[in-house]
Amino acid sequence: MGKTHRIKSANDNSPRYARRVGQRGIARPQRLAASRPAFATAARGTPTTYYSTKPTQLPRQSLKTVAPSKLKEIALLLTMIALTAAIVIFAASQDIMLTLFDILALDSIIGLLFYAGSRSLMPIMFSLFGSACWAGLSILPLFQGQALTPPAWGAIIPLIALGQLWAATDLRSRRSFVIAGVLAAVWCALLAFHAALPAAALGSLIFMLGVAQHRLGKAAKDRDHFGADAHSLIGWIIAIAGAAMVQYHWLDFEPHANLTDGRLSALWIWGVGLCALAILVSSLMRYRAHKISALGIFIVSAVSLILPFSVSRPDIIDQVFAEIPGLSAVPSFGLVIGAAIIASAIGMIVNGLRRNQFAFVILGAIVFGLQGLLIFQPVMASFDFAVIAVLSLIGALAIGGLVAGRSLSDA
Repeated sequence: MGKTHRIKSANDNSPRYARRVGQRGIARPQRLAASRPAFATAARGTPTTYYSTKPTQLPRQSLKTVAPSKLKEIALLLTMIALTAAIVIFAASQDIMLTLFDILALDSIIGLLFYAGSRSLMPIMFSLFGSACWAGLSILPLFQGQALTPPAWGAIIPLIALGQLWAATDLRSRRSFVIAGVLAAVWCALLAFHAALPAAALGSLIFMLGVAQHRLGKAAKDRDHFGADAHSLIGWIIAIAGAAMVQYHWLDFEPHANLTDGRLSALWIWGVGLCALAILVSSLMRYRAHKISALGIFIVSAVSLILPFSVSRPDIIDQVFAEIPGLSAVPSFGLVIGAAIIASAIGMIVNGLRRNQFAFVILGAIVFGLQGLLIFQPVMASFDFAVIAVLSLIGALAIGGLVAGRSLSDA
């Protein structure tokens, strides 16, 4: 018989195991030879086992998608319902009457807290159900012909929406991710409606939100996170919609002194500032992954702030274009925005062809066509406007290529 070899394990270091083994020698584990099978036959016919010392790990997705037992899900659901009922009863005993909006908001928070402790599907679905009912009741007066009222607990709505998106991404649940994304869009629309912002200021805020989500999706894609492509694509669509809102005002031939009418609320200031910070952080994350250069970080951060700046200080934009004889900011700056949108659409088409993503190509073609119909109108059929549009398009394509060059070279 051939000599038997035993694999050394972590228990060999314990005193009890050492006494049981005695004086037997411990042989080193044999490495699995690349040219020999896992189970081979020796010369004398004795089976010999070859072991690999490389530890095996389950894929990350397998660890995330292991479904818990149905009993655990039911227990979590009953526990969350009981906790909600206990809080309502305790509040009533203290002469605090909670409304239906308060209870639904409470359910949204309880679901997120339970998910943080259990990493299970039921808590996040419980939270999404509460938020869906909450949002539905908030927009119900609109269908009844009544005025909308600010949603209850409005200050914590962004935190709840971000928590639900994080939980859906962490759980790798496509259904939860789609529901959380739709609810986040509904909440953004409700908060923007009650902020009473002018259309141009609202468009610039929507643009910044879209750019931030797009750049964060790009950074998540570099780390192969779940839902990264969806985040990036949705953010791009939101950014294009916000830019088109600002462009519409700059294409208007009627003179205007201030696009914002002197009203920039704290929501706009804080929103633009936080989005700019998110864009910078995402660019730094991509820089660490060698997907963008230091110059690219500066370009992305600076270019993304042009539209908010044009809304807050349109007088400076007017002065810049006044230095060019025969031109005015309206509609010249609108043509510049349109050229940037077309360049972005071209980049989306190229990216879709490069990655075999047909949806990217379709969206890019739709945006390209809509912008072409918007800016190439008979009223703008002049040589000066054509030069502005062409030069702006060339500049936007050059800037986009400079930012994406590092990423393409590493692909």
